[in-house]
Amino acid sequence: MRQIFLAATILLLAAAPALAAAEADDQNATAGGGKGDRQKPVAAWATRCNDAAKPQERTCVLSRALVDPSSKRLMVAVTFRIAPPDRKPVMKLLLPVDLYLPAGVKLSIDQSAAQTLKFETCIRGGCLAPVPLDGALLQRLRRGTDIKVGYQTVDQKPVELTLKLDGFARSYDQIK
Repeated sequence: MRQIFLAATILLLAAAPALAAAEADDQNATAGGGKGDRQKPVAAWATRCNDAAKPQERTCVLSRALVDPSSKRLMVAVTFRIAPPDRKPVMKLLLPVDLYLPAGVKLSIDQSAAQTLKFETCIRGGCLAPVPLDGALLQRLRRGTDIKVGYQTVDQKPVELTLKLDGFARSYDQIK
C-alpha cells in the first residue's frame, strides 16, 4: 500500500510542472464542439531527475498533461518513471477522480487498436492506471504523433483526448 501512495505522490509531483505550464499558456487551447473539445495541451514534456551521485542511481520522471482551460482541472497526465535498481521504465496514466471506473481507460498510439486498462487506485489527485510498457510500445511512442486516451465520466459520458508526442523521444532520452 505504501508503494501505491509513493507512486501516486511521484506522479502528482511529476505532473505539477505540466499543470503550472498549462495555466501560463492558454494559446494552445482547442475549440469546437465534439470529441476532445476543451483540451489544453501543455507546451512540452516535463522532465525531472533527482540529484544522485551516479547516473544509474538517479530516479527520473517524464510527464505531459492536458487540462481543461476553463476549470484548470486535470483531464489526463501521462507519466514515465525510471528508477533504481533496474531502471526499467514504468508508464502510468493519471485521470480525474470523477470517472466510471468499471469502464477502465482506453489507450492507443496513432491509429493502432486501443487497449483497455484497469485502474490501480484513486487518490485525492486522481485515478491511476498502469500501462504495460514493453519495447514495442516504447518504439511506437518514440515514432508516433499522438497518444489517444478515452474514458467515461461518472455519468458514463465518453471523454476522448489526444496528447501530442512531439518531443517525446528527445525528452525520454534525457531521463533514461
